[in-house]
Amino acid sequence: MSDSANFNFLDDSYKYQALNISGSKFLIGVCKKNGSRNIILTNLKDFYEENISKEIIVSRCQDLNPAFEEYNVEEIVDNLLLNIPKYATTCSLDQIELESKIDDARFWFHINLKQCNPQKFNESLLEIFFTSFYELYNRYNQLTNIVYQKDREIEEYKAEGIKLLRNSMITEKFSKEVFETKLKNDKPLDKINVFLEVMNYNKTAKQIAKLEVQDVEKKDIEPKITTKNSSKRKSSCVLRCAVPPTKLSRASNIQNTKKAEFQL
Repeated sequence: MSDSANFNFLDDSYKYQALNISGSKFLIGVCKKNGSRNIILTNLKDFYEENISKEIIVSRCQDLNPAFEEYNVEEIVDNLLLNIPKYATTCSLDQIELESKIDDARFWFHINLKQCNPQKFNESLLEIFFTSFYELYNRYNQLTNIVYQKDREIEEYKAEGIKLLRNSMITEKFSKEVFETKLKNDKPLDKINVFLEVMNYNKTAKQIAKLEVQDVEKKDIEPKITTKNSSKRKSSCVLRCAVPPTKLSRASNIQNTKKAEFQL
């Protein structure tokens, strides 16, 4: 029915996926806050939502699935909400019907949507776009600087007479003007896909930042162990210079001999 993504669990940040309704592409987002599940449907112009409490989930499941009274319906519903495009059988701007098979029996759940004020979500969406854009712009500048440095490095090699053996590896000198004009994206803009790409990028960037913080904290916590062997290795001549150990030992022997002779 639509593109979908796999999420592991619901938390207080929205998980977005693409959902087709009557031939039009929408975003469907789900999060879990204070025990309630909030579902938002939008085409980035109009917004629809439902806030589902635990009591509503239990009551709705009792009406739709009386045979599942002994089951943990909250967990079942959460699994459905994590991948709405996969389990959606009927979709409209008013209601999305979900269906799954559990122990050879059908399990149904309905999401009842109502149009809402977009201002409620605009601030969080804009924050995601601004933070992602700022990070991408920063990386763009760093990347162009790296390419410029590589060009200067290649020029140094050429000045020293070094030539490539394979002509297929020769590249033109980088031009920022060409990069920003001739290499621009000519594909038609799909706002829903762009939004999902930004969300995925933002999520990845946050995960990387979290891992970096954890790595720094781990290094701060780990005790610094120093031993006699480790101190000897650090001060070893083998690590401090490129002269082979045999030559070093010979040189030291000669110096010791001369020193002994001088003392005599």
